[in-house]
Amino acid sequence: MTRQDAIELVILDLDGVIRHFDAAHRDTIEERHGLAAGVLRSHAFAEPLITELVTGKLSRAEWTHRIGEAVGAPEAAAEWLAEAGTIDDDILEVVDELRASGLRVVVLTNGTDTIPAELERFGITDRFDAVFNTADIGFAKPDRRAFDFVLEAMGAAANRTFFADDSAGHVVAAQSLGVTAHHFTGVPGLRAALAQAGLLDPMMFIGCGCLVRDEQGRVLMVRESKARARGRMALPAGKLEFGETIVEAAVRETREETGLDVAVDGLLGVFHTPASSELSYGVNFVFAAHGVGGAVQTSEHHPDVEWLEPAELRALDVSGQLRGRHVLLALEAAEDDQLLPVETVTTTSSWLATA
Repeated sequence: MTRQDAIELVILDLDGVIRHFDAAHRDTIEERHGLAAGVLRSHAFAEPLITELVTGKLSRAEWTHRIGEAVGAPEAAAEWLAEAGTIDDDILEVVDELRASGLRVVVLTNGTDTIPAELERFGITDRFDAVFNTADIGFAKPDRRAFDFVLEAMGAAANRTFFADDSAGHVVAAQSLGVTAHHFTGVPGLRAALAQAGLLDPMMFIGCGCLVRDEQGRVLMVRESKARARGRMALPAGKLEFGETIVEAAVRETREETGLDVAVDGLLGVFHTPASSELSYGVNFVFAAHGVGGAVQTSEHHPDVEWLEPAELRALDVSGQLRGRHVLLALEAAEDDQLLPVETVTTTSSWLATA
């Protein structure tokens, strides 16, 4: 990419990229009201109803009413469409990184008249340079006039704009205008596309975690819910924070993710990851530890906390559901009692001198 074509504006879709909804929630409502599976969605997104909604000709309240009438269950439609959804913190992290680098990041959503209030409730409006709602614009994606409106409002050229959307059709429409466009399927893929466009550096991390075993030799594991590793099992671990030692970070992360207070027994290894599928690189410090208090419980980002047999961990590795092969390497070290003293990781005072 030449300098004159350098990206200066990033446009992100809202639903399916920044905000996500639970399809199981709709399934439960349909089953409870005796409706056929998928009937709510099929009526909600039928033409011309959906186009009238996202171009501002129809309010969200009227849309909900018409769906309820069509399926013969107004309460079901109202309950389904009352779901607020969840905001992906990993996406907001990407947005913050982009804006910190000087890029402008905006939202372009095929939305309804309630979008401003919804974003305010989530408290994320100010995380973006602007929010463009097609219900206000009068044209919806993939209509090129929706894209043209945003480009003109932001004073940006198509060839200096990056766009991400979970709709392949919207991506193709943006590409036809000369926009660099990415079909969103997850945060890792988005990070990779942004890095390829020269907008984002791979993320460097210092990971700190604990391998905790019970008397039966089972390992305490957590299931990730964040987009970049959703569904995969991992050791309780996380990033080193400013001002804390590596051991303190490992103990803190284990307590935050599992509810268990632990004492560190020794260092199992320092594992270098030069590149990962999550577009990150760095090192993981893994310590052997044992419980000294607290009680095992789930957390917001880790809906499952389980004691797993070593054989189960190896099976997860084969199926691709284990987050990081360092888990097995650390387990092997623990089984062979190959622990290094905790003091191997030395904490020093600041070496910076003031003038």
